[in-house]
Amino acid sequence: MKTGVVSSFFQKYTMILALIVVVIFFAFTTDGKILYAQNINNLISQNAYVFVLATGMLMCILTGGNIDLAVGSVVCFAGGVGAVMLKSGLNVWIAVLAMLVIGLLIGYFQGFWIAWISVPPFIATLAGMYAFRGLSNVVLNGYAVAINDKVFLNVFGGGADCYVPDFFKVESVALNATCLIGGAIVALIYLATTISGVIKEKKLGIASENPVIKLVKAVVICIIIMVFAYILASYKGIPSGLVWIAAVMLIYNYLLNNTAIGKALPDVLEFKIMLTDILSRMQQMIGDVRSKGQKSFVLKAQEYVAAHYNEEGITIEKICKNLGVSSAYFSTVFKKETGKTFVTYLTDYRMDKAKEILMTSDKKTYVIAAEVGFTDPNYFSYVFKRQYGITPSKFRTRGEIS
Repeated sequence: MKTGVVSSFFQKYTMILALIVVVIFFAFTTDGKILYAQNINNLISQNAYVFVLATGMLMCILTGGNIDLAVGSVVCFAGGVGAVMLKSGLNVWIAVLAMLVIGLLIGYFQGFWIAWISVPPFIATLAGMYAFRGLSNVVLNGYAVAINDKVFLNVFGGGADCYVPDFFKVESVALNATCLIGGAIVALIYLATTISGVIKEKKLGIASENPVIKLVKAVVICIIIMVFAYILASYKGIPSGLVWIAAVMLIYNYLLNNTAIGKALPDVLEFKIMLTDILSRMQQMIGDVRSKGQKSFVLKAQEYVAAHYNEEGITIEKICKNLGVSSAYFSTVFKKETGKTFVTYLTDYRMDKAKEILMTSDKKTYVIAAEVGFTDPNYFSYVFKRQYGITPSKFRTRGEIS
């Protein structure tokens, strides 16, 4: 009996226990820095969109164990369109409305193929993933677009002031009063809701869990809420991203508990095995996407070399500025994908072009040097001989590399 209870406990709270272990591990390895108020604020602001996507994905899982593989690409496409609109100076709310409409239309489009044409969700959304990823590159022209609109950043997160104002600020207290009051209200509402549910279940005689255990869990959760609120209050308060997360989760909670569709959905626990399989596929997909993303900017670097090899001053820093990546990351990935450093690749490309010119024209060596990006003809000859073991003039005479 006890073994069954313990097994049921671990089965029900596997993800929560895993989260606790992860937090403890990183708290220990970072000397507690991961639990700093500023770090938690940053994690919320930077990952708010993940919570929103995960909440929407839950509906896909519960309605048949499906998963939308295109969700990341659709977000990228809609966000890319919005970013370009904001950069052009368009009103922020028009840009937001456009992003929402794009997401809605794409959802209807993919839903049409799944519901009416009976295309398997995995196939339909896989096609959407590649299609909208490509369209994202077209919209953004392969580059990152920075958003500087303060209204957008403050409302949706990402700016220095993207926090709910402290309406009850007390000058003598360093903590954000609005955050503490908000946390207390949430905790009290949760506790009151739990007590109300326990009383209702007792009256109807349908108690699904020991009332004492249920109330103890509610108290523990309320304590966690208040600790969380205190940590946020010790920095800048409630991030706007957290408000959006709460709003989305409340909307979905209403849909799941108060609509015909929501009440018809099965218990989430029935999808544990399926969810594990889905997470495994997502991990593989993310790895594939990351690998293809790396190949994409390596290809762009190679295309840049092909178009500008005859120009002097081509540096890794210049390439990275155009691609929007760090030089260290670029150098590592470029060598991994091509087997050469960028400097070696550029030199090889220039030398190949020099050979072509030597074989097909009678141009002087200093002219050829300039045409392949060398300002010093002597250095060009030195590099050519180091590369092929023969000077440019002898190569032209022999027509081959010894």
